[in-house]
Amino acid sequence: LLRRAPLPILVTPAEWSPASPTTQDLSGTGPIIAAVDFSAAAVEAAKAACRLAATLHTTLDIVHVVSEPPVHLRWRMHAETAVRARAAAARTQLDAVAALVACTVPVQLRLETGAVPSRLADAAAFSGSRGAILVLGRREPGERGGPPGSTAYRVLTQAKVPMLLYVREEA
Repeated sequence: LLRRAPLPILVTPAEWSPASPTTQDLSGTGPIIAAVDFSAAAVEAAKAACRLAATLHTTLDIVHVVSEPPVHLRWRMHAETAVRARAAAARTQLDAVAALVACTVPVQLRLETGAVPSRLADAAAFSGSRGAILVLGRREPGERGGPPGSTAYRVLTQAKVPMLLYVREEA
């Protein structure tokens, strides 16, 4: 479903409950967390996350994770240098994404390092007591980075918050 659905998909874990369970809406929910890998799909998903944050009267966190390659101990220092360089470049790209999104709600930019699925799940889990929603974009077949929906599936298995897989509308 994550790989083939023609529309955005909202998946809610069974153990999740809304921030205000006594209401019939999502009031009190937030922040909205948009995971970006700087692809066109991720930028569109961040824009959708901004619209959702505005609708729910909450904030937006835009998060990018720089993955750390698994290396032998003797090469670790070189790998750490490479990760720092990639993180510095990613900070500039995060600023550019924030400008493209042009969100009307408060935006926090977050740069993480580590395994992408677990760091995104952690970012959502530690977002506070209000109940975050995690938003990811889905790559198109043939785009760099693996099959469409593969990262979303791995995040879904670890996240304890609702996850919206945003699918770009057909033109």
